[in-house]
Amino acid sequence: LPRELDATALLRIAVETEDPLNAGAAARALASTAAGELWLVRPRFDLNDARRTAVGATAILETARIAADVDAALPPGALLVATESGATPRRGAISPRALPLLAPERPLAILFGHEVNGLPRELIHRCDVVSRIPSSGTQPSYNLAQALLIFAYELMLAGRPEVAAPARMVASDTEA
Repeated sequence: LPRELDATALLRIAVETEDPLNAGAAARALASTAAGELWLVRPRFDLNDARRTAVGATAILETARIAADVDAALPPGALLVATESGATPRRGAISPRALPLLAPERPLAILFGHEVNGLPRELIHRCDVVSRIPSSGTQPSYNLAQALLIFAYELMLAGRPEVAAPARMVASDTEA
Protein backbone atom coordinates (compact mmCIF):
# COMPACT_ATOMS: atom_id res chain seq x y z
CA LEU A 1 0.00 0.00 0.00
CA PRO A 2 1.23 3.53 -0.66
CA ARG A 3 2.32 5.66 2.24
CA GLU A 4 -0.24 7.95 3.79
CA LEU A 5 -0.08 11.11 1.74
CA ASP A 6 0.91 14.26 3.54
CA ALA A 7 -1.31 17.08 2.31
CA THR A 8 1.60 19.50 2.54
CA ALA A 9 3.39 17.43 -0.09
CA LEU A 10 0.54 17.82 -2.59
CA LEU A 11 0.24 20.93 -4.69
CA ARG A 12 -2.44 21.74 -7.23
CA ILE A 13 -1.21 24.37 -9.62
CA ALA A 14 -3.68 26.04 -11.95
CA VAL A 15 -1.98 27.91 -14.78
CA GLU A 16 -3.59 31.09 -16.17
CA THR A 17 -7.08 30.28 -14.94
CA GLU A 18 -9.69 32.75 -16.20
CA ASP A 19 -12.89 31.77 -14.44
CA PRO A 20 -13.08 32.67 -10.74
CA LEU A 21 -15.88 30.14 -10.28
CA ASN A 22 -13.45 27.36 -11.22
CA ALA A 23 -11.00 28.56 -8.58
CA GLY A 24 -13.75 28.64 -5.95
CA ALA A 25 -14.93 25.14 -6.85
CA ALA A 26 -11.32 23.91 -6.87
CA ALA A 27 -10.85 25.34 -3.38
CA ARG A 28 -13.97 23.53 -2.24
CA ALA A 29 -12.68 20.25 -3.72
CA LEU A 30 -9.40 20.64 -1.85
CA ALA A 31 -11.21 21.43 1.39
CA SER A 32 -13.44 18.36 0.98
CA THR A 33 -10.55 15.99 0.35
CA ALA A 34 -7.82 17.66 2.46
CA ALA A 35 -5.61 17.01 -0.55
CA GLY A 36 -3.08 19.78 -0.66
CA GLU A 37 -2.48 23.41 -1.40
CA LEU A 38 -3.83 25.57 -4.20
CA TRP A 39 -1.39 27.61 -6.21
CA LEU A 40 -2.51 29.91 -9.00
CA VAL A 41 -0.04 30.93 -11.68
CA ARG A 42 -0.95 34.22 -13.33
CA PRO A 43 -4.67 34.01 -12.53
CA ARG A 44 -6.79 36.24 -14.74
CA PHE A 45 -9.42 37.15 -12.14
CA ASP A 46 -9.89 38.70 -8.72
CA LEU A 47 -9.79 36.05 -5.98
CA ASN A 48 -12.73 37.72 -4.23
CA ASP A 49 -14.91 36.70 -7.18
CA ALA A 50 -14.14 33.03 -6.46
CA ARG A 51 -15.85 33.08 -3.05
CA ARG A 52 -19.26 32.37 -4.59
CA THR A 53 -18.39 28.74 -5.34
CA ALA A 54 -15.94 28.22 -2.47
CA VAL A 55 -18.67 27.29 -0.01
CA GLY A 56 -16.97 26.25 3.22
CA ALA A 57 -13.55 26.66 1.61
CA THR A 58 -12.77 30.36 1.84
CA ALA A 59 -9.73 29.48 3.98
CA ILE A 60 -8.28 27.63 0.98
CA LEU A 61 -8.80 30.71 -1.17
CA GLU A 62 -7.34 32.98 1.49
CA THR A 63 -4.23 30.82 1.71
CA ALA A 64 -3.95 30.16 -2.05
CA ARG A 65 -0.57 31.22 -3.27
CA ILE A 66 -0.16 33.34 -6.36
CA ALA A 67 2.93 32.89 -8.52
CA ALA A 68 4.23 34.79 -11.52
CA ASP A 69 5.37 31.57 -13.19
CA VAL A 70 5.29 27.83 -12.66
CA ASP A 71 8.88 27.65 -11.43
CA ALA A 72 8.03 29.96 -8.53
CA ALA A 73 5.26 27.55 -7.47
CA LEU A 74 7.32 24.37 -7.48
CA PRO A 75 8.88 22.87 -4.37
CA PRO A 76 12.41 21.51 -4.73
CA GLY A 77 12.52 17.95 -6.03
CA ALA A 78 8.83 17.80 -6.92
CA LEU A 79 7.46 15.16 -9.24
CA LEU A 80 5.88 17.32 -11.94
CA VAL A 81 2.61 15.97 -13.27
CA ALA A 82 0.99 17.47 -16.37
CA THR A 83 -2.72 16.95 -16.84
CA GLU A 84 -4.25 16.56 -20.29
CA SER A 85 -7.70 15.91 -21.67
CA GLY A 86 -8.53 12.24 -21.85
CA ALA A 87 -10.40 11.55 -25.08
CA THR A 88 -7.39 10.32 -27.04
CA PRO A 89 -5.31 7.68 -25.25
CA ARG A 90 -1.73 8.83 -24.84
CA ARG A 91 0.96 6.25 -24.59
CA GLY A 92 2.58 6.44 -21.18
CA ALA A 93 -0.12 8.59 -19.55
CA ILE A 94 -1.02 7.33 -16.11
CA SER A 95 -4.12 7.38 -13.99
CA PRO A 96 -4.39 9.84 -11.09
CA ARG A 97 -4.78 6.78 -8.86
CA ALA A 98 -1.22 5.63 -9.67
CA LEU A 99 0.54 8.91 -8.85
CA PRO A 100 1.39 8.16 -5.20
CA LEU A 101 3.15 4.96 -6.28
CA LEU A 102 5.58 6.69 -8.64
CA ALA A 103 7.90 8.50 -6.23
CA PRO A 104 6.52 8.40 -2.70
CA GLU A 105 9.51 10.31 -1.34
CA ARG A 106 8.92 13.32 -3.62
CA PRO A 107 6.22 15.98 -3.30
CA LEU A 108 3.63 15.95 -6.09
CA ALA A 109 2.99 19.08 -8.12
CA ILE A 110 -0.01 18.55 -10.38
CA LEU A 111 -0.40 21.16 -13.08
CA PHE A 112 -3.81 22.02 -14.52
CA GLY A 113 -3.98 24.20 -17.60
CA HIS A 114 -6.12 27.01 -18.89
CA GLU A 115 -9.82 26.18 -19.18
CA VAL A 116 -9.84 26.28 -22.98
CA ASN A 117 -6.25 25.71 -24.11
CA GLY A 118 -4.90 23.42 -21.39
CA LEU A 119 -1.22 23.44 -20.52
CA PRO A 120 1.25 24.81 -23.04
CA ARG A 121 3.17 22.04 -24.87
CA GLU A 122 6.53 23.27 -23.57
CA LEU A 123 5.28 22.95 -20.00
CA ILE A 124 3.95 19.43 -20.62
CA HIS A 125 7.37 18.42 -21.98
CA ARG A 126 9.05 19.70 -18.80
CA CYS A 127 6.92 17.44 -16.61
CA ASP A 128 8.05 14.05 -15.33
CA VAL A 129 4.75 12.35 -16.19
CA VAL A 130 1.45 13.02 -17.89
CA SER A 131 -1.74 11.99 -16.17
CA ARG A 132 -5.23 11.99 -17.56
CA ILE A 133 -8.75 11.08 -16.66
CA PRO A 134 -10.39 9.04 -19.41
CA SER A 135 -13.38 10.69 -21.03
CA SER A 136 -15.76 10.07 -23.89
CA GLY A 137 -15.04 11.15 -27.43
CA THR A 138 -18.05 13.48 -27.39
CA GLN A 139 -16.64 15.57 -24.54
CA PRO A 140 -12.86 15.22 -24.50
CA SER A 141 -12.13 17.16 -21.34
CA TYR A 142 -13.45 17.97 -17.90
CA ASN A 143 -14.06 21.34 -16.35
CA LEU A 144 -10.96 22.51 -14.47
CA ALA A 145 -12.57 22.23 -11.03
CA GLN A 146 -14.05 18.81 -11.86
CA ALA A 147 -10.68 17.49 -12.97
CA LEU A 148 -8.99 18.83 -9.86
CA LEU A 149 -11.69 17.18 -7.74
CA ILE A 150 -11.16 13.80 -9.42
CA PHE A 151 -7.40 14.01 -8.86
CA ALA A 152 -7.87 15.12 -5.24
CA TYR A 153 -10.38 12.34 -4.58
CA GLU A 154 -8.15 9.64 -6.07
CA LEU A 155 -5.16 10.85 -4.08
CA MET A 156 -7.23 11.02 -0.91
CA LEU A 157 -8.24 7.38 -1.38
CA ALA A 158 -4.71 6.29 -2.23
CA GLY A 159 -3.37 7.85 0.95
CA ARG A 160 -6.14 6.55 3.16
CA PRO A 161 -6.72 2.83 2.56
CA GLU A 162 -9.22 2.73 5.42
CA VAL A 163 -11.45 5.03 3.38
CA ALA A 164 -10.98 3.17 0.10
CA ALA A 165 -11.55 -0.33 1.50
CA PRO A 166 -15.23 0.10 2.47
CA ALA A 167 -15.99 1.49 -0.99
CA ARG A 168 -14.47 -1.62 -2.57
CA MET A 169 -16.46 -3.88 -0.23
CA VAL A 170 -19.72 -2.17 -1.13
CA ALA A 171 -18.97 -2.46 -4.84
CA SER A 172 -18.19 -6.15 -4.57
CA ASP A 173 -21.33 -6.76 -2.48
CA THR A 174 -23.53 -5.18 -5.15
CA GLU A 175 -21.83 -7.12 -7.92
CA ALA A 176 -22.57 -10.47 -6.27
